[in-house]
Amino acid sequence: MGQSRHRHRRCRPDVVSVGNTPASEHELLPEERVVVQLDFHGASTGTYWLVLEHPEPSACMWDPRFEVDLFVSVDTIAIHRVWMGMTSIAECVENGQIELNGLTARVSAFPSWFKFSVFSDVKRMVHSG
Repeated sequence: MGQSRHRHRRCRPDVVSVGNTPASEHELLPEERVVVQLDFHGASTGTYWLVLEHPEPSACMWDPRFEVDLFVSVDTIAIHRVWMGMTSIAECVENGQIELNGLTARVSAFPSWFKFSVFSDVKRMVHSG
């Protein structure tokens, strides 16, 4: 098995979902509760929910039974690259790796709710590839 394939097998949707708890900076969250359904496909699959509300947003591995405000269909590798600061949500939307469906205001606000890995600002010393 090649190194690239091995790396992709370790990309788990729950890491990004749970890593997004709290899912954003609290001051950027809307006042009302927003539920985001994340449908992962590609290297690993699964459905998770972010319940963005004050005082504490949460990630759910099971349907929280709230009405979903924003549906996000995402390639698992792509969202890991976004989480690590290697690409942007806008770039992934443009190339079809992320699809956002919901009210325009929710779709526009989603990138501000996304919490990046603590390593996303680290400069890479070695170019991979």
